[in-house]
Parts: sequence; structure tokens; C-alpha cells
Amino acid sequence: MPVFKYKVILSNGQIETGDIELSAKSEVLAHFEKNNSIPISIDEKTARLGSLTDFKSLLEFKHRSRKLPLIQISNALAMLLRAGVSLDNALDSAARAMQDEAAKKFLSDISDKIRNGESFSGALKHWKAEVGAFYISMVHAGEVTGRLAESMLQIAEHLEKSKALRDNIVSALLYPIILLSVTLLSIIILMVFVIPKFKQLFEDMGGEVPAVTQMFIGASDFMSEYGIFLLLPVLIILLAMQYARKNPAFRSRYHERMLKIPGFGKLLEKQLMSNYAKTLAMLLKNGVSMQRALRISRDVISNSFISEQIEQGEKQLNEGETFSETIGKKFPPLIQQMLRIGESAGELDSTLEYVAQTAQEDVDRTIKRVLGVFEPVIIIFLGVLVAAVIGSIMVAVMSMNDLVIQ
Repeated sequence: MPVFKYKVILSNGQIETGDIELSAKSEVLAHFEKNNSIPISIDEKTARLGSLTDFKSLLEFKHRSRKLPLIQISNALAMLLRAGVSLDNALDSAARAMQDEAAKKFLSDISDKIRNGESFSGALKHWKAEVGAFYISMVHAGEVTGRLAESMLQIAEHLEKSKALRDNIVSALLYPIILLSVTLLSIIILMVFVIPKFKQLFEDMGGEVPAVTQMFIGASDFMSEYGIFLLLPVLIILLAMQYARKNPAFRSRYHERMLKIPGFGKLLEKQLMSNYAKTLAMLLKNGVSMQRALRISRDVISNSFISEQIEQGEKQLNEGETFSETIGKKFPPLIQQMLRIGESAGELDSTLEYVAQTAQEDVDRTIKRVLGVFEPVIIIFLGVLVAAVIGSIMVAVMSMNDLVIQ
């Protein structure tokens, strides 16, 4: 898309110069006319390979690729819209209030597109990679039903809950991961640099290395000579994950096996179906059609195997079967019965909302229990491991003292 360098007189009398990216010069003129600005000059910039324009475009692309603070943006727009501020003014006000440059650019771009005649949801489609299909559909539903402020508030609440769950898991795992990393690094240093010194000392003194110390010396020798090969399994796993990401069939089989891992598989499936039910309930409550809501809700499922099964259920649903008989089969038997009753009563959205909340609470309790057990277990394991290494060193030191006395 061409870039035009402009110089205009703003409505307040000030002169502004800058660049604007639009399809044609006529669109640039129309843009400034809508903003009550008087163009002085509009010239198309010629871009050359490796020019400053190319470099600037690259920077803008990277800048746009930054993660947007969608929670902050959604909350700001919800408050302004509920206060009766028009959408274009709300976008401008939110842009001025944002500290994040990516958010400012996003809101300004959406505001410009709306002033050029696009709808809010239509303008968001240009930023689909950053906001996602769920965000766009919720905004579209709010536009259609005349409840855009409520939709923005629901979006913000949904994003906040998802972020809170991720933050809780990361916070709970942070201490054990740091402890594990530091302990393993300490053991590697002892095994590679400290223990081999005792081997040399015993050889010089003509003594016999204690059995416990000999075991760790053997491990130390192996790590010193073949430690690099221990990275091969890690490299193989990374390459397999990369291949799985690009190969749909392999990815589906890999995700299916993940669901069969004892304990973890059921928990993962419950979490994914909770997210699915919550998203579907929100979309249906906001007036999104069933077919569109099903398609968007499926996008929140990161497991390819479950996503494919739900897609098959959608096809059966389109052929005349009920939700509880198709997609509902992915839920536990009790929830299937609840969905059947809710569907018969015409309250599928409310039932899905309750199912999502119940499943999420169960997942949260399970995660807290697992993490509560994991932390002391890893501390005890690492303590025993460090004690064993230090114990082998102490045995070697005492053996050396006996040799000196003799």
C-alpha cells in the first residue's frame, strides 16, 4: 500500500506534517475532509529497496506484532461507552490515556477506520492476529444487539480470569523451577569440577577410593566425556515438537497421547472443555448464531485431537442431531444429562455457563492440590540428591585423613 507525505491545516489552525498509508490519493483527501482538515500538500513517497521507508515499515510491523494490553483496552472502552461517550470519541480518549505505544497505534487505527465508514468489528478484522476471532465476534454481537458496552465488559472479565489462571500456575511453579535449576547447576559443578580432584588425590596417595565416592566419580567422568550427548534427547524432543506443529496428522496423534497420560490427561481435557463451554456460552448469550459460535469456540481448544472430535460433532449437529447427543458427549455423564435438560428447556447458554464454572473450579482445586504436593516432593528429592553428593565428598575427605595418619 502506498505511503503519502502530507501537510495539512488542522481544525484548530495548527499545521501538521506526517505520513499516511492509504490506497490512493483520493482516500487521503477524503480522510482529511472528514477530519475538517485543509490539505496543503499530499505527495506519494517512492520507496526503494533498503530505503528508510522499508526500514520504518519493518519497525512498524514489529511494533504492531507486540502483544496488545487487551484487558486494559477493553476495560477503558467499556467504562467510556457505559458513560455515554460515542464509540469514535471513546477510542480517541482511550488512545490518549494509554501508556503503551502499541495500544495507542491500535486504537488510533481502529478509530480512523470507523470514521472511514467501517464498523467496529470490521475494523478489528484488520487486527485479527492480535485480538483473535473470539474478541471480534463478541464485539460484533454487541453491535448487533446494541449492548457493545456490556460486551466489552464481558470480554475484559473473560481475559482477566484467563490471565489470573495463567499467573497462578506460573507463580506456583516459579519457586520449584528456580530451586530445581539452582540445585542441578550446583550438582553439575560439583560433579564436573570438584569430585574429579579427589580422584587425582587418591591416585597420587596410592589409596583406594571409597565405593560411594567411586560411584559419583564414575558419573562425573561420564558427564565430563559424554555430557554433550545428554543434550541429544532434548534436541530430538524440540525437533519433534517443531515437526508436530507443522504436520496436522502427527500433531493430532501427539495430542491424543497427551490426553492418555495418567492424571494429567483428564485434567487437561477438563480444562479445555471448560474454556470451550465458557466461550460458547458467552457468544450465545450475546446473540451470536449457533453455527458461528460453535466455529469460534472451537478455536480456543489448543488440542488438535479434541478440536477434530468437536468438528465432527458440529457436522452431526448440522445434520439434525442435538448438542447434547454430539458435542455434549465430550463431557462427563452427569454434565451430559445437565446439557440435555438445559437444551430441552431452551437454556443451553445458561447451562454451559454453569458447566464451565463448575469444571473450572474443579480444575483449580486439582491444580492447587498437585502443586501443593509437588513443591515439598521436589524439595525433599533435591535435598536427598545434594546430601548424597556432599556425603560422598565427606567420605572421601575422611578416607584421605586415614591415609595421611597411616
